[in-house]
Amino acid sequence: LLSLYPVDEVHDPHGDELGHLPYTPLFFVALATAIARKIHAIRTPPFKVIALDCDDTLWAGICAEDGPQQVVVDPPRRALQEFMLEQRRRGMLLALASKNNEEDVVETFRAHPEMPLRLEDFAARRINWESKAANLARLAEDLALGLASVILVDDNPKECTEVQAGAPEALALALPADAGEIPEFLRHVWAFDRARVTEEDRR
Repeated sequence: LLSLYPVDEVHDPHGDELGHLPYTPLFFVALATAIARKIHAIRTPPFKVIALDCDDTLWAGICAEDGPQQVVVDPPRRALQEFMLEQRRRGMLLALASKNNEEDVVETFRAHPEMPLRLEDFAARRINWESKAANLARLAEDLALGLASVILVDDNPKECTEVQAGAPEALALALPADAGEIPEFLRHVWAFDRARVTEEDRR
């Protein structure tokens, strides 16, 4: 709880003595949020697919312009990739959805063996110049799942807005403009929560 919602002062000895209220008001807020988040995870059908953009999402830079060797996997993007790899271990399917030349994306993965994510971690991919909404629909079809099972993670708010208009069943998440905020942002997206992880999920 405190790793997600850090509170400087947890215990309130005065409140505990007066009315058996052992925590500070701020910690009660954190506790209530954690409980609501857990109930949400239990009651909400889980998402099953995370579709990831490439440029400025999986890495910093644009592989078609900077070159596959020149893009950078900075600490925030490394943290994003590790987060997504953990989601995959917990039963989520990963997909690529990028407006790009496919050969540039493939070459970028080859040129950066240090990246936590590898091409083989992705169950499907749509890398072309068509709309993201259309590509998400095709990815869902490829994976025999509904669009309501799909989360798009993209650095471009405009792309996310277009997905919200063209594929409203999917959840489109725009990453923070400040890359340093990406890891904390991902930790606080309730859509990634899973109440339980089964062996079937892992398979």
